[in-house]
Amino acid sequence: MTEGAVFSGDTLFRMNVGRWDLPTGNQEELERSLRERVYRLDPKLEVYPGHGAKTSVGYEMRYNLYVKAK
Repeated sequence: MTEGAVFSGDTLFRMNVGRWDLPTGNQEELERSLRERVYRLDPKLEVYPGHGAKTSVGYEMRYNLYVKAK
């Protein structure tokens, strides 16, 4: 994380999440990480994924169909 932004790598993408179907993947851990770590950050923070378009924490909390904020 840097001031005003977070780099999510392959964990969170715009309207998507990283793959959990690979040998070391785990859907429950991915969802928990997003809800307990990323979604607790300032909603205004920009998110820069490993590839693809940037997004924001707030946008993903509201619109990401894979892991919605509770």
